[in-house]
Amino acid sequence: ASFPETKTALEKVAFGVEDSVEKLATREKYINHQFENLTSEYRAAREQLATVQEKYNINAEKLAEKTNELARISEQLEAVKTTM
Repeated sequence: ASFPETKTALEKVAFGVEDSVEKLATREKYINHQFENLTSEYRAAREQLATVQEKYNINAEKLAEKTNELARISEQLEAVKTTM
């Protein structure tokens, strides 16, 4: 006897859930649209940062090599000075 009442209540709940999901989907689309430009700018900035970091790492490695070479040459120079 209570089955039709339960069915009606469940249908109301289902309609409410569907309505809420539709509203959320609409809001999500709106928010995504609002931040689309910022997202693109962020991706571009992140790619640029990766490029700069890669260049920095390469140059830091070159600097370390040159520093080691300078130390080696300085040692050789000191050795020559002591022999004179």
